[in-house]
Amino acid sequence: MNLPSLDGVREDTSEEWVMSNEKLDELSRALAATSSRRQALKVLAATAAGGMLSLVGAREAGAARCRRVGQPCRANFECCDFFCPPDTGRCACRPGENLCQKTRRCIRCDPEATFDPETCQCVCPQGTTQCGTECCSGDEECCPGGYYGPTCCPPGEICCPGGFCSYYGGQC
Repeated sequence: MNLPSLDGVREDTSEEWVMSNEKLDELSRALAATSSRRQALKVLAATAAGGMLSLVGAREAGAARCRRVGQPCRANFECCDFFCPPDTGRCACRPGENLCQKTRRCIRCDPEATFDPETCQCVCPQGTTQCGTECCSGDEECCPGGYYGPTCCPPGEICCPGGFCSYYGGQC
């Protein structure tokens, strides 16, 4: 007995699994060609088992959508940190970034900060305040939130709702 393959099962953009019309017709023909209930149940069981196996394989493949530092690559978009130097062909940290060994991700620190490889955090020098990955000087205000994360507002500027510095003479 020839069982239908599930090569036509694919993932659409809504993350639902869909069977193509051709594969549905193939399954219908296989069920119609069975001579007993037992044979029909075998076809259905084999189809269900094949479907489950294909779902597990697709989920595992989807979990590894990007490549970590050190893995082979051909283009920036293949890498989790979006950097694939053409001379090495392996995902890497951009110049000025630090590799966190625990997560295999790249961390960019403020030029004044030092990278702590144990905690994978940027540490600001004494006399400054940690503000995301930036170091605010004593007269700057840390403005949390915002599209790009926390930022240091220069003296005379205030942190506006939405996480951006006023830059308009203290008015938001």
